[in-house]
Amino acid sequence: MYSGGLDSTVTALTLAGQYDMVHLLTYDRGYGHWFVGRSRVRIPQLEKHLGRHVFTQFRADVRGLFKRIVLDSFVSDFRKYKALF
Repeated sequence: MYSGGLDSTVTALTLAGQYDMVHLLTYDRGYGHWFVGRSRVRIPQLEKHLGRHVFTQFRADVRGLFKRIVLDSFVSDFRKYKALF
């Protein structure tokens, strides 16, 4: 899973040193995840640094699923369980 943040970027670079092609998966849940846009910008920067094309990225739009599972049930779950986590 590639967000464009520090951890996933270091992981992507490590894998690029071991493989000819690295497939990156980014989940776009549309809420509270500001690295989604960064992931698109970061890949060309990394490839320029590496001097070769090594990454492919798939962005999975899970906004509807995230809303249905997490956001729609948040208030009722909080009332039921009296806790945020």
